Amino acid sequence: MNVRLVLLLAITVLLTCCVQNPVSHNQNFTHPNHERNYTNFHVNSTSSPQFKFSKKYRARVVKVVDGDTIDVEIGGKVYRIRLLGVDCPETSASRNKPYEYDDITDLNYLAKWGARAKEFARSELYNRTVYVEFDKMAGFRGEFGRYLAYVYVNGTDFNALLLKKGLARVYVDHFSKEQEYIKLENYAREHGIGLWNYSTSTGTAITQSTRTTRVKITYIHYNAPGNDWKNPNGEYVVIRNCGNTTVNMNGWTLEDKAGHTFTFPNITLHPNETVTVHSGEGVDRDHVLYWGDGAIWNNNGDTAYLYDSRGRLVDTYTY
Repeated sequence: MNVRLVLLLAITVLLTCCVQNPVSHNQNFTHPNHERNYTNFHVNSTSSPQFKFSKKYRARVVKVVDGDTIDVEIGGKVYRIRLLGVDCPETSASRNKPYEYDDITDLNYLAKWGARAKEFARSELYNRTVYVEFDKMAGFRGEFGRYLAYVYVNGTDFNALLLKKGLARVYVDHFSKEQEYIKLENYAREHGIGLWNYSTSTGTAITQSTRTTRVKITYIHYNAPGNDWKNPNGEYVVIRNCGNTTVNMNGWTLEDKAGHTFTFPNITLHPNETVTVHSGEGVDRDHVLYWGDGAIWNNNGDTAYLYDSRGRLVDTYTY
């Protein structure tokens, strides 16, 4: 075989390899500022090979990333969902920005509310069955490849619930419920609910002197007998109605410094009545309630925060 023929064959083989194995610009590539998708589908905001718009898909929440981002399992596959139309503060002060939430510039204050939003999402969604719905106006995915969706739990729009409780703002970006969500945010702002309970003149949350409800945290038994984790019900908080009017605590929350949150059921406190909240599991009865968690209160010091159903701070207790 002459040299010319050998060279011709070599060139043919090289050209064949190049055609069969082109360089991919998107296989397994993640921009340093973007998250890797949980699925391997190409990012396309207007199409999805397995989902349809305006159809609710049954899902199980397997992880709560933060207040507005969750992982759900649908049909044996896990998908990252960014709650459509809402934006909760980041849980880290360094990741928040001043003036993102109206005139709030205290980034630590925002981080605190970011932690509360995450804990609320965890308490309401984690390991629960929810329904996920996609919006044709918004498309299936956002700029980081995450699915954008409304999430419903027990028939309630959870995205809207975050706005009602003042745990999020509207993220305006063309979606069907935009005007409805803006009305919910405006109501929360006007009534000082949740993170909107903030004084721009002092740069702090509105203080106790502005409140009239006289419900007090009167005692925290933070050191349970024996090992706190083996005996979480040995930890408990006592709350008393010190006023002269009856108070309904439905939707009120009790939190620790780390953001663990207990939401009160429909319970009424008459003047001078108390309610006791144990950290562990149990069956609620009369004025004895159970958080359903492990040990909550730090033995070396902690702070309890009591909020009413509109997210307004009612009382604090530090030990």
